[in-house]
Amino acid sequence: RISIKDIKSHPWFLKNLPRELTEAAQATYYKKENPTFSLQNVAEIMKIVEEAKVAPRVSWPIGGFG
Repeated sequence: RISIKDIKSHPWFLKNLPRELTEAAQATYYKKENPTFSLQNVAEIMKIVEEAKVAPRVSWPIGGFG
């Protein structure tokens, strides 16, 4: 069987693969020293997630739901 490593290096897999999806680009992106990784800390991200969970107010009833 072919391994994941072999698949990722196979020319058929790499053909037309966007540069940002290559292993080298992914390794660079996910380094925590890299400022493009995330400018937000965990608390800020969790606050955004919690705000996103709140359903918006509906200004008019929706057939049987309001």
